[in-house]
Amino acid sequence: STFHPIKNAKYGIEWAHEINGLTDPTENSCVSSIQEAEKQPAYKTVSNKEPDMDDFNIVAAIDFGTALSGCAYSTRKDFKDDKLLINCQQCWNQYDSMNQNMVKTATCILLHNKKGFEAFGFDAQCRYTHLDIKEKDEYLYFSYFKMSLYNSTVPLHKLQIKDVRRKDSKPAEELVSLSIKALKDSLINEIKETGKYPETDLKIRWVLTVPAIWDDEAKLFMRECARKN
Repeated sequence: STFHPIKNAKYGIEWAHEINGLTDPTENSCVSSIQEAEKQPAYKTVSNKEPDMDDFNIVAAIDFGTALSGCAYSTRKDFKDDKLLINCQQCWNQYDSMNQNMVKTATCILLHNKKGFEAFGFDAQCRYTHLDIKEKDEYLYFSYFKMSLYNSTVPLHKLQIKDVRRKDSKPAEELVSLSIKALKDSLINEIKETGKYPETDLKIRWVLTVPAIWDDEAKLFMRECARKN
């Protein structure tokens, strides 16, 4: 799925504000699927009580896509002044001059055999590309693995995904959770760099988009992966 920096973030952010009465409902299949999923028994572990929007000064949306992923945020004040004032300018490749100004990044993740998470997105692509053959034996690289969730014939919490060299595998839950964390950390760093919000004052409401075609099991799986962060 392609991450549109305005449309996708607008849907996610408007949904979060809308359920707190700050704007009119957004008619969108992705948003509707999330709202509908809230009614399903599979989500009873999550409280139905919505927190007061006054508890948050920022709403952030994460889109974990098939080929590309991204994130964006809007402050509460900015949203009231201009609903399209959405920030989504992350730098997605600190190791190469390419892709510096893109608002989306590749859905790829690089893990070290012993150290764990190394990089996500274009950073992961670039670092893996520059490894020599012997160095690659120390790493696991996973590329565009989201469709494995949709096509899985086993329960998602048991699903194992092979790396690109097919020499090893990792739990899908771990890969998705680490990917969401990478996107989340990138967005938090971007907010901090503005200097507008001290770290102790980052009161963020998070929205995670999910495909409308996914069943309840897949939606719950994504939610649980996000909750680990």
